[in-house]
Amino acid sequence: MQANFFSLSMIYLSLAYLLRQETGRAILFSYLSLLSHVYAWAQLEGGIVIFIITYYLMKRELPAHFRRYTLFTGLPLVLGLVVMFMGILPVPLGFSVNSYMSQITVLSWGTINAFLYYAISVYGLTKSPRLIYVIFASSVLATLVLGVVQNLIIDIPLFIPASLGVLKLNSKLRIPVLVLFVIWALIMSLNSFPYLYNGVTI
Repeated sequence: MQANFFSLSMIYLSLAYLLRQETGRAILFSYLSLLSHVYAWAQLEGGIVIFIITYYLMKRELPAHFRRYTLFTGLPLVLGLVVMFMGILPVPLGFSVNSYMSQITVLSWGTINAFLYYAISVYGLTKSPRLIYVIFASSVLATLVLGVVQNLIIDIPLFIPASLGVLKLNSKLRIPVLVLFVIWALIMSLNSFPYLYNGVTI
């Protein structure tokens, strides 16, 4: 799990540098993410490449930073996906309603249970880069064919539109919403140590 979080940190930095058109650093952090956790990297990298391909199909042109980024990271992505689906680094395939529901309600560490978090994330999407939309969409669609639903959900960068959503709120609403987030975080933290604190039911 530590490798997964480290990989996410690296690919988020890569994403930030790509949006700032600092392609060299974006490529470097993408490779660091790949080397630390190929699955987390493939999910987010896949969303980035899908966005770049869609951008080209719609605009019939591609900015230099997107072209360079895809040139250096596209081939590793293809090779990584081939390795996964050949079973060398296996990924569980298939859809099961029972498995899907148990993963999003139990195994996602309460992320799915935080309705306010999702609501504020959707609210903040209008201020988010279009690249974030594609990462969201590709990750959610992937849950319908891949068995690692909780990982796909946890890895989505919800904090970006959530932060923008909080900033969009009226100043009188912002503090109460942030307080609710803190309360929810404390409850979920206590729930993660049931044997020490006997759990907190929500």
